[in-house]
Amino acid sequence: MAASPLISRAAAARSAPAKAPIEEVQSKVGMVRLGSNECWTGPFPEAAQAGAAMVQYGNRYEPSNLRAQLIDTVAQVEKVPQTHILP
Repeated sequence: MAASPLISRAAAARSAPAKAPIEEVQSKVGMVRLGSNECWTGPFPEAAQAGAAMVQYGNRYEPSNLRAQLIDTVAQVEKVPQTHILP
């Protein structure tokens, strides 16, 4: 019986040579390492504007009770108790 592809890949991964830690990798002058969640272009102008527009709403004390309003609305739309909603 042939090994499944998943098992074959797992076995190959175990036998693959270890990768060098990031600190040991040689880089060239002027190069930077980007993480998987980074974009080399930076945010698009529309995204920067949207983020800047939302700063005024960043209040951890939530004076307008938006969280409770969201929970209530979702509970009504989905016809479930509010205790079943986890925003």
